[in-house]
Amino acid sequence: SILRLLPEPPFLPPQGAIGFRGRDLLRLEQEELRRIRGRRIAMVFQEPMTALNPVMTIGRQIEEMVEIHLRLSARERRRRVLEVLEAAGIPEPESRFHSYPHELSGGLRQRAMIAMAISCDPELIIADEPTTALDVTVQARILRLLHRLQGERNMALLMITHNLGIVAQIGQRVGVMYAGKMVEVSGVEELFSGPLHPYTRGLLAALPYGAAVEKERLTAIPGQVPALHQLGRPGCPFAERCGQVMERCRHEEPPLRPVGGRLCACHLYM
Repeated sequence: SILRLLPEPPFLPPQGAIGFRGRDLLRLEQEELRRIRGRRIAMVFQEPMTALNPVMTIGRQIEEMVEIHLRLSARERRRRVLEVLEAAGIPEPESRFHSYPHELSGGLRQRAMIAMAISCDPELIIADEPTTALDVTVQARILRLLHRLQGERNMALLMITHNLGIVAQIGQRVGVMYAGKMVEVSGVEELFSGPLHPYTRGLLAALPYGAAVEKERLTAIPGQVPALHQLGRPGCPFAERCGQVMERCRHEEPPLRPVGGRLCACHLYM
């Protein structure tokens, strides 16, 4: 929804504002947005097998991105594609240029997605759960690749993940969301050493490391995530599951406000 890739309708347009370089992406015309999408902001999707075109070779799909956004000759485009395939850690890029997605392993498909994302030297890459479908060893390689490319190419990296281990490993600043609302924004070290919001504290308490060593039961957050038809009701969205709930929490939604150099949406700090 950030890049407005979904048709409207049936999908509802995002509300509020999404700022990028002083411009609101939600207010741009489609033609203007197309010049940004892929060129200045690129995306690495969660499942490359469905994100990649199954009837086009990997090389042609990346070349198409370069052809749309950069004024390069056919020879220069091919050279650029081979360069980004190599940068993404794909062995034998000349051969893989002609491969179809189904001919690659899950890890190589994700590397091809990363190669496509960096092909036009974007300023920002949005990575949506880029390691979910991969085994642990391949996950670590993909994370190291993203981290290395971020530094080498001076890109910003926005990682969307439910894995707190990934957040601790490569994150610098983290926003914690619950039921579609941002409830805490903090530096990673501060978040893990002293979480503010009750939901964040519950997430960290549920990590299995201590319980796995001591063979104790895992800590769980009571209750259930609100159903879609319950979203938008008055009050804090976490109120029904919070052990520190107050009466005002059930009727008044707390705004995201500064708390000791961080941001937190909780009545405990008001």
